Amino acid sequence: MTAFLPHIVEMLQHDDPDVMMKVLELFRNVQGHLTRDEAGPIAVLLEEQLPPLFEHVRLMGEPVPRR
Repeated sequence: MTAFLPHIVEMLQHDDPDVMMKVLELFRNVQGHLTRDEAGPIAVLLEEQLPPLFEHVRLMGEPVPRR
């Protein structure tokens, strides 16, 4: 898994939301099969990469900006 990690993380930068969701699903499925020592560095890397993916999402209860 660690050998493919840079390529998979690169796919998180893809413009297609369907591709990004498939990559996140892949990470979710793989994380369950790793030991804590293996999963830790991957989780840290994901934590650094994921926030930009959600910049466009509003928090629940946050008002919708009016134009």
